[in-house]
Amino acid sequence: MNDFDGVGHGGHGSATLDPFKVLDAQVDEVVVLDRNGMILWVNQAWRHFGELNDAPAEVLEAVGQDHLAVCIESSDLRSPTSTRSGITAILSGEVSPYETV
Repeated sequence: MNDFDGVGHGGHGSATLDPFKVLDAQVDEVVVLDRNGMILWVNQAWRHFGELNDAPAEVLEAVGQDHLAVCIESSDLRSPTSTRSGITAILSGEVSPYETV
């Protein structure tokens, strides 16, 4: 069982909505993390951005990697410490929305 079991299954005759299809349709890069910061899923925009920037294959897929560690190791982020702090605050429940620009 994962964090997404049962998500998107409507009741009362409603159509089933696949949350991953919705996220994959986003034009911005989307990464889904578990409570520990491990990458569960990335959208097509994430992979496309990586391809445009000659990212290695493991970054393009990224599933199973520790996103928090990647934030610290990445020299491409404008503020890797701020990004890591924002993600950590969300995972701990201190804040809800967080966005890097």
